[in-house]
Amino acid sequence: MSQEELSDLLTEYIMMSSYGLRQYTDEESIAYFSRMHPKTLSEMLNHCEHLEEYEFCTYIFTALKKKEVYTLTNVPYFSMMVIVD
Repeated sequence: MSQEELSDLLTEYIMMSSYGLRQYTDEESIAYFSRMHPKTLSEMLNHCEHLEEYEFCTYIFTALKKKEVYTLTNVPYFSMMVIVD
């Protein structure tokens, strides 16, 4: 994803979480980022660190941690999404 696309995603989140009907809670912010693909989350985390937007890094890191995917080795076509707390 390009830096411009990552900036657009971050701007969209800021607008929705700050200027919507009500501000997002920490859990809602994590849930928002959890809907993204792990690769996008990794790129977004690096982008936020580069911009020094550390407030959002915490949400993105937590969402990324919860997106761990485990694949069953004996059934290669089956994978299971596990949320780890």
